Amino acid sequence: MFRTLGSMKKIGETMTKEEREEIRKKDLVNFEKINQLMNALPSDMLFIIRATNLVAIHNGVLGGTTRYRLMKYTQLAYQNLYPNPLKRAWEKLKFFIKVLLFEAYPSLFMKLYTFNID
Repeated sequence: MFRTLGSMKKIGETMTKEEREEIRKKDLVNFEKINQLMNALPSDMLFIIRATNLVAIHNGVLGGTTRYRLMKYTQLAYQNLYPNPLKRAWEKLKFFIKVLLFEAYPSLFMKLYTFNID
């Protein structure tokens, strides 16, 4: 999703130069770690990752944005999770309120939805 764990920018925006430097300084991304992760993943998961990358490439070529693609994934996930249209509408409303708070008022979001990353 083009973001670091502490990023407070809108969903779908690209990483800043400072965020890229933070990742490089902490040595979070290197070939050995990526190779270990890829070897540990089941083949079905690798297929999903490849398919998702193909969708992202075609979406970009056709003029779509990362934000639109991620929101479309969310919409499809809610359709499968909540077959009842009223329950689906309620859950989507709660989700989009969280997204709005996250993007427009990040400090309020952090107060309301605290979480720890271990």
